[in-house]
Amino acid sequence: MYFVRSNAMLLEVCLANPDATRKGDVIKELEQEVPNPMPGYMCDIIMASWDVKTYRTLLESSLSSAALEFEVATRQMMNLFLADTNQNVNYKDSIIYLLENLNSIEAVYDLTDIYAGMGEFEVVYNKLYDLLERKLSDNEENEVRTMIKWYEFTEDYFAKDNNVDTLSSDDVKTLIEFAATETKAGHRAKSMLYHYSGGTYNYHIEPEFSEEMPMPKKFILNPQDVLNEFYNKVSVYPNPAEFYTTFMYDLHPDVKSSFLQISDSKGTVIVTAQLSGNLGHYLWDTRNVPSGFYTYTILHEGKKLNSGKVMVKK
Repeated sequence: MYFVRSNAMLLEVCLANPDATRKGDVIKELEQEVPNPMPGYMCDIIMASWDVKTYRTLLESSLSSAALEFEVATRQMMNLFLADTNQNVNYKDSIIYLLENLNSIEAVYDLTDIYAGMGEFEVVYNKLYDLLERKLSDNEENEVRTMIKWYEFTEDYFAKDNNVDTLSSDDVKTLIEFAATETKAGHRAKSMLYHYSGGTYNYHIEPEFSEEMPMPKKFILNPQDVLNEFYNKVSVYPNPAEFYTTFMYDLHPDVKSSFLQISDSKGTVIVTAQLSGNLGHYLWDTRNVPSGFYTYTILHEGKKLNSGKVMVKK
């Protein structure tokens, strides 16, 4: 049921609430479904108001930026804990505390890894099912459900006191099925198969399948994909950048020195910086850098460890 109001009054209400009118089918309802349909020119005025930054949009933007800054600072602190070589200090509880205060999907995955390593699989499943209650994209939801299956497999596998050197044909079949997916579980399955195969690069096992059970599609195992699942991570913030941006890197522990290269859209290298250690950050001053897209690459002994895009926007 609609309360009949004059179009002028309804227009004022709508203009005062652009965040609400841009959602759903509000314009369609105003034009076609209310008892006193709104003229097209008034609907055009309402849609024009969507470009205005309201207090709500500014607040949401500020909260989003603050949340990202908090996560960046938290992960820098975690990296310091992980880089500490003092064997007498266990930072596990501190890292769990920090991750529990983050709200990102990646933080949940990091937590489930820790709890799985502690054998607390009930906590793992609770956190993943809680994650499914969020508003996720189809890919994100598929990722979560695949991870649940992955933890079910690993819980059952290691409950038998198995290790990666004692894979049965059924275990290998399950791992190949996981590895055929472009998911976190897929990368982890490739890692286990890579170890089991003795480091074979292009690896494919053919266990004994019944005729009713078709072979999964073959996959090409790239060892760099396996490493990048656990190491060689790079985050860039802020991105887009205006005055500066920071590259935070978490590379394989064996990497003692590497290089960061930044190239413009023509492929010309404009920055080459040496990075010390496997954990750290590099600040790029972009005040005199033209707007556009740039490619960054982390190199170690001539090999690419990671790459990505950063946008400079003035």
